[in-house]
Amino acid sequence: MKYFLIPLLVLIAAGVLALVFFTKRTRRKGARGEREISKLLGRTKRGKQYVVNDLLFLCGEGQSCQIDHILINRNGVFVIETKNYAGEIFGSDGEREWTQVLGRGNVRNKLYNPVMQNEAHIRRLSKALHAKDIFRNLVVFLPGADLRHVSSKCVFSAAELPDILRRDSNVRLTEAQMERLFRDLSRLRKNCGVTKRQHVRNIKRTQKKIEKGICPRCGKKLVLRQADDGSFFYGCSAFPQCKFKRPLS
Repeated sequence: MKYFLIPLLVLIAAGVLALVFFTKRTRRKGARGEREISKLLGRTKRGKQYVVNDLLFLCGEGQSCQIDHILINRNGVFVIETKNYAGEIFGSDGEREWTQVLGRGNVRNKLYNPVMQNEAHIRRLSKALHAKDIFRNLVVFLPGADLRHVSSKCVFSAAELPDILRRDSNVRLTEAQMERLFRDLSRLRKNCGVTKRQHVRNIKRTQKKIEKGICPRCGKKLVLRQADDGSFFYGCSAFPQCKFKRPLS
């Protein structure tokens, strides 16, 4: 081996190790955040509230869905996406990408809009449970995130969560309905048939399909369309049977 290659190989190895460390650290941080929200939600209390944490289920051939938390009470089914981010968060419901700012603006990271992410979870859950108009999209950030620059009715701090769950809504579930939904969720978990590792592979496969211009829901071609407000987006060519779409960016 040429000696001049040794420093290059060392640099590559260091980069790989750093990436692995960062990935594991991010996962541990996310897991800690989910544990904190689990404590806030408490346990299932039959007739009052039903709690399901870390639900993983199949939602189609080669597709799976993982939801951090679900809480059912008389006010509906709360589907909760937990984010354990520090720094200032910038974003709104209509933006595909949000921004995390750290170090007085010296570090900027992009993240996929968590509201859109959770909307996709709700669509899949609605289909799996054969129910609609009872779901509430909640994105909860742990302490450390500055949400002053977020414009969304779905985003809250962890401290706000208990009050949000108690608020009356236009949904009123009976005890029988709550019990049935909880049983259906338990059945979804029991019949999961997919591991977390397979779930990650499914996500990557879906991303590759989108990059190739293929609809991840039905397999048809994605075509360029124009919305009523004049903006452009990619939509499924099988519309209106399939309503998948994604922004240009």
